Parts: sequence; structure tokens; C-alpha cells
Amino acid sequence: MNTPKHFPWLRILEALFFSFVFLLILPRILDSGLSHDEYQFVAPAQFLAGQGLLPYLDFPYHHTPYQLAVNALAVALTRYDFLAVRATASLFTFFSALLLYQSVKKSFHNRPALFQFLAGALSVLAFLLDPSLAFLDGRAFNHTLTCFFSLLAWRAFQSGLDQAPRFRTFGLAGLFAALAAGVRLSYAVVIIVLGGVLLLNLIRGDRRRLRPLLLLAAGFALGMLPALILFLFAPQQFIYGNVIYINLNRLYREYLGHRGKMDLFSKLSYFYWEVLKHPATMLLYVAALWFSTQTAIQFIRSRSRDLPAWTLCALILALFASAFAPTPLWVQYFFAPLPFLVIASAAALSQLKPFRWQALGLAALAALILFQGNLFTDLTRVKILARPAEWIPLQVHQYAQTLSKHVPSGKILTLVPMLPLEGGLDSYEMFAVGPFSWRTVNFLTVERRQKYEVIAPVDLEAFLAADPPAAILTGFEVQHEGLTPETPGNLEAPLEDYARSHGYSPIQIFAPFYNIETTLWVK
Repeated sequence: MNTPKHFPWLRILEALFFSFVFLLILPRILDSGLSHDEYQFVAPAQFLAGQGLLPYLDFPYHHTPYQLAVNALAVALTRYDFLAVRATASLFTFFSALLLYQSVKKSFHNRPALFQFLAGALSVLAFLLDPSLAFLDGRAFNHTLTCFFSLLAWRAFQSGLDQAPRFRTFGLAGLFAALAAGVRLSYAVVIIVLGGVLLLNLIRGDRRRLRPLLLLAAGFALGMLPALILFLFAPQQFIYGNVIYINLNRLYREYLGHRGKMDLFSKLSYFYWEVLKHPATMLLYVAALWFSTQTAIQFIRSRSRDLPAWTLCALILALFASAFAPTPLWVQYFFAPLPFLVIASAAALSQLKPFRWQALGLAALAALILFQGNLFTDLTRVKILARPAEWIPLQVHQYAQTLSKHVPSGKILTLVPMLPLEGGLDSYEMFAVGPFSWRTVNFLTVERRQKYEVIAPVDLEAFLAADPPAAILTGFEVQHEGLTPETPGNLEAPLEDYARSHGYSPIQIFAPFYNIETTLWVK
């Protein structure tokens, strides 16, 4: 990235802007409310880092496994497990913002350096302040890592289209696409798009164009090798975590009587009312649609094969469609196409002529970002830096230390095993994914539960017979759905029944990160 001579302060301006970006991201780590979805990304990493246990082989896991390696490394480097995993997820938000900034600047390479900076900076702000990322960032989810890998795959693929095919372009594109799919399976559409573009180009050309496709396939195969090894060692458990559980979760929601965000019509309605209601987000979708239309018109008129544009449009379409696959639908699933919407919007803006239309486009984006309002909300969150007592990860850590004062050794039975593990205690790896497998396995027969190596509430007594808990921790699921429509908040009832029937006594411990009283059952 060369600094033009007529703007010598560009590097300083960029450093100041990304310091500002870091300042926006940091408070999200510290004061974003704890989500029980985070359990499934922290405890498995703790089991991997502390005991060498592997997903599928040693405990259930509901995603492809690569996030765990990154999280386990973070856990191994500090005693603050939850803080480390959250910080790692947000680190990849920052890295993705850097990649987006560079990509947008490239779209305006023939414009003044200051204009390039403004375009890149506003695009990064649109990315950071989008509601789909605003929910995810700062929390211990796996979306930001897979976003980073998908952007690397796109950049490597794009650079390969402009030069002789080498492994460092198409091979790396395949490798990064594999890593993205190895974090979240829905990102497998990335390799489908990249391979599909090269395959179509091969069909329309000569056989010398086979090499890029082979390099892409080789990189993808290399990247998927660790996941393949885990699959070969535990195929049934792998399938359960990545395929069977998805259907069980849908059945569970239907059983509870959920109607919204469950079918295509309600999902489209949710997208319209909950995603497009944000002005800057709507602008990104409109600009990306305009870019896709222009790409199609250009092809119809001249039959030109603008492979980068085709690929970008196909990535947006595939990732947008993949956002509708989960049931029920949530706003965070629309994070998948977001970085590519930003890139396409920048490409669309760069095509406008004359130059004043590009300046007006940037001004409109800036106005919508300000009108959206959450920039000011994020800026007010910075004051949390001066109040460490209110930092959610520190509250989690202190709560975990409190557990260790009451239970000097042994396993704690809980649907939140990340807490005893953070406190230096042990827990049951069967509950590594928190309440999610527990609340859905009632839809499996006894034979299928044994096949997938999971347990239901009716199996709890037999499961604990050979390895009874030193203590039992409950009280975290009272605000969530229960085992039946008639019993909301009772996911932990089987644990409490076990505690009462086996002579455990309750101790109340306040959990400030949820603002609730929890119960530690001890002998």
C-alpha cells in the first residue's frame, strides 16, 4: 500500500483511524451481555487446552472444529479463559476490518489518497456498526474467524485471476476456503462458488485453464485434512454435531410451538423488518444489487467475462442464501454476506461517473451511519474501560474463583462447564456444548443416543453412577426455554432432582454477569 507523495500524512491518519476502530471493539468484549450460546465455544476449548480432549471423540460439538484450536491456544496462554476467547473473536473482527479497508482502497486506486482513505474508513464503519456484527462482536462466537478466512480466500482468488496460476494464489484460496468451512460449515458455499467460477471458465476456455482448478482443489483438500481425520475417527459423532443436531433443533423449536422465523415467508419478513430497517445496511444491499445488475448487463451487452465481479456477486448470493438455512433465523446469520456487500458497494461506487457522484455516495453513507445512531452508542461504551468491576469477563472469572472456594476438588455437574473449568475445577465433557444437546436429545431413541454418544435427562442417573459429582451448579437456564412447552426454564430440573435425591445441600451464589442468584449444590 504505497503512500502518495501529495498526502504524506496518510499513514498517520490510518494509524489514528484503526486506533479508533480498536477503541470501538474493546468495550464490546468487556460489557456485551453473556449469551448462553457462548458456552459451546469456551468449554470445548478448555477441555482441549487443559485435558487434551478432542471434539466428537471425547465430547459432543455442534460445529466444524477449527475454531476450537484457536480458542484452545488463547485459553492456554492465560488463566482468564472466557476473556481470552472473547478477545480472540474480536481480534479477527479487527483483522477483517483491515482487509476490508485495503480492498475498498483498491477499488479507488485512481482517486486521491484522501478520498481512498475516506472510502475505506466509512466502509469499515459500516461493517463494524452493522447490527449483525454488533450482536456478535465482543462475544465468544465463531463468525468473525470464519469471516476473516473467507476474506483471505477471496483476496487470494482475486489476485490469482490477474497472474499465472500458482499455489500462493489459487492454492491459498482453496486452503482459506477450507479453513472458513472448518470453522462454520455454512461457509462451505465459498469453495463451491470459487470452484464453480473456475469450472465455468474451464468449460468456456481451453484445457490449460485446468491448473487453477486443480490448485484450488489441492489447497482445499489440505485445509480439510484435520477435519477429515476427526471424521474418520468418530464419523457418527461428527455427523450428529454437524447434521443431525440441526434437524433436532428445528424439531425442538416446533415442539415448543415457535412460529416466527421458521418458514421461508416468516424468514423473509424477519429480514425485511429486522435487517433492512437499518439505513446503512439497506444502502449496502441496494448498492450490491446495483453492482450485480451492472455486471449482468455488461455480460449481456459485450459477453465480457469479468471473473472478479462474477465471483463477488456469486459469493454474496451464496452467503446470503446460507443465512436463511438455520431455523429459526437470527440477525447474526446475515453477518455472512456483510463483508462482501461492503466490497461490492465500494466497487459500485467506484463505477459512478463523474467524480462528484462518488463523493455524494460517500457523503450519503456517512450520513446514514450517523443517522443509524449506534456509533454514538458504541462511543458511550468506552467509559466501561474505567470500571473494571463491571467487566463481564472479570465477573465470570471471579464467580469461577468463588466456586473453587466451596469445592476444593472433583467434578461439578452443570450445563455451564466453562465456569468450573475457569476456576481450576473439573466438569463433565458430555455437557461441553452447554444446554443445546441436552434440550434436544429427547427426540432421539435410546439406540441413537448410544450411537451418537449423548445422554438425555432420563439417562442422567446411570451416567453419573460410576462418576458422581462433587457438586452441582444450577440456575443459569431459568430465562430460557425448557424441556417441554409447559415448563419454561426447567432445563436444569433433572440436575436439581439428582442433587436433592442424593443428599446435596444448596448454597446461593450471586452471578453478577446475569444478575441472578445461582445454586451450588454441595455434599
